[in-house]
Amino acid sequence: MSVALILTYIDGHDDYIALSGQRTYDEIIVPSAAKLGAVWLPLFSTGVPVDREDLFTVINEFERLIVYFGSKSDQPKEICDAVSARIAPVLTALRRVTEDPTVAEVWIG
Repeated sequence: MSVALILTYIDGHDDYIALSGQRTYDEIIVPSAAKLGAVWLPLFSTGVPVDREDLFTVINEFERLIVYFGSKSDQPKEICDAVSARIAPVLTALRRVTEDPTVAEVWIG
């Protein structure tokens, strides 16, 4: 299994942006997010829809996670760099969604 951002548009098409494999998410991202007190990021292990009003919180949690991986994580640097590189396109897409009324649903999981 894997964890991904899935955007469903009002015209019915989906965009799929891979975030990580399930094991990486559960063993690297979730424990790191817990250390930061993140609320949303652990939920994505099983998958949940994200309402528009929660997007800025989700974006903030991902941004904080990248900062954590860049300076404070106890994980090897190459793992932190690889995970941060996978988070970057998800962040870009989430930022676009905040201004795109054609996105009908945001799902991460």
